[in-house]
Amino acid sequence: MRVRRSAGAVALALMVALWAAPSGADEPVRLEVGRPLLAAKAALAAHNYTKAMAAVRQAEAVGGKTAAESLKVAQMRASVAQASGDIATAAKAYQSLIDSGAIPASQVLNLMQAEVSIAFQQKNYANVVYWAERYQKAGGRSPEMSNSVIQGYYLQGKYAEAAKLQQAQIQAGLHAGRAPTEVQLQLLYSCQNHLNDKVGALATIKQLVTYYPKPDYWLNVIDTLRTKPGFSDRLLVEIYRLEFALGLVNKPDDAMDLAELTLQAKLPGEAKDVVDRSFAGGLLGTGAEASRHQRLKAMVDKSYTAMQGQLGKDDADAATDHDGNRLLALGETYVSYGMFDKGIPMMEQALHKDELRHPEDAKLQLGLAYLKKGDKKKAVAVLRTVGGTEGVADLAQLWILHIGKV
Repeated sequence: MRVRRSAGAVALALMVALWAAPSGADEPVRLEVGRPLLAAKAALAAHNYTKAMAAVRQAEAVGGKTAAESLKVAQMRASVAQASGDIATAAKAYQSLIDSGAIPASQVLNLMQAEVSIAFQQKNYANVVYWAERYQKAGGRSPEMSNSVIQGYYLQGKYAEAAKLQQAQIQAGLHAGRAPTEVQLQLLYSCQNHLNDKVGALATIKQLVTYYPKPDYWLNVIDTLRTKPGFSDRLLVEIYRLEFALGLVNKPDDAMDLAELTLQAKLPGEAKDVVDRSFAGGLLGTGAEASRHQRLKAMVDKSYTAMQGQLGKDDADAATDHDGNRLLALGETYVSYGMFDKGIPMMEQALHKDELRHPEDAKLQLGLAYLKKGDKKKAVAVLRTVGGTEGVADLAQLWILHIGKV
């Protein structure tokens, strides 16, 4: 919610505008009415609201007032009521002035904005929507009123209505070349979460990450993806990989899980990188579990050396397999050791084989291999080809976003 002007500031601004506005064909006001109104104006400017309202009552008590005089009295009553904090009286007075048809259209719009402000103060969010929409129908074009409609619906718990309007506002801005604001995206994301719209929420949090790449948004987008219907458990290691690349792995157990998962996948080079970086950063090797971390490090180092000695022995046989799965795995192993000129061609060859178990996963890994090599352009080109409905395409899109920020 944005910070709004104080009730007193709104009232003084409206009082000046209304007092200057022509009314009743600009008929003159008699001295017995005008004098107390001028006294009320002076008292209002001095923040003496009791004296100001007493003067308004004095003017109101004058008999035989013309329509113009009655309107001036009503205007002053509304301003004093607003400034003194009697917002209920002010709201009624403003509505009376709006419905009178006796004040200029521009001032009607100002009063409708005041009604919106009062409705927010009263936490009457149905009235917020009523007056903001009435303002728009009367020709008002203030972007703040458009936001008030959306906020009013949201604060009533009408998330579908708020989401629809917020989405339209965002799209209109994008069409005009304006990036959505962080507040717009936050509100839309909140609506979608309330509606349990996982697909919509994922799309919106991706926009937040695109325009405002904060750690909390990255964590939200990853959590949203993880809980998206149809997300495959086999991609858990990919979640850890992305979090590690983003610097979001801050729990020792998560770093150990990633090291163990990559070790199980016969990627000791990647496991060693995870462990070495985690030790260097102080995530592993300290605290009550330090000895456990050391045992993991010893196991990873041993596997790294052992696998390195086996490299090349199965290459020829794997190249003759019809399904490409073993060839892909060997290519990934080479890449994990930083042997890109050997591993990447094997991965590309595997993608042309028949019956590859998870071809979209393989494209993701090929894109990440190019990223590790330092070829961001090729990495993005490959990642853009990743499809599928189990979450791998979403992961590829998130990697593209990350690559664009590094």
